[in-house]
Amino acid sequence: ASSSAWPSPARLPRAPKGTGDLLTALFVGRRVRGEAPAVALEAATGATYDVIVRSLAAESEDLLLPVAQDVLAEPVTWPRARSLEDPLARLVQPPVADVPLIAQEEGAHHR
Repeated sequence: ASSSAWPSPARLPRAPKGTGDLLTALFVGRRVRGEAPAVALEAATGATYDVIVRSLAAESEDLLLPVAQDVLAEPVTWPRARSLEDPLARLVQPPVADVPLIAQEEGAHHR
């Protein structure tokens, strides 16, 4: 199956306290163990999502980490990381290398 066939996790109504700290800790922990950035991000995001879902189901304002220990190491949800590079961005702002050096130098003399 292609990566475009992977569904995105559903948007949740809110996030309990500590979500950002959990995501960061899971990501850094996986990177320290040698996982590639994209894989570490996917696993950390999936595990964080799974913990949030369980916490919301229990109507908790805080993350219920003891209840969700199993999904921290093996997330049920596994979103796919996508590149942030936008092909349209190159049309809006040309790379600096495309600007002639003479024009840059002339602009400096007119100040």
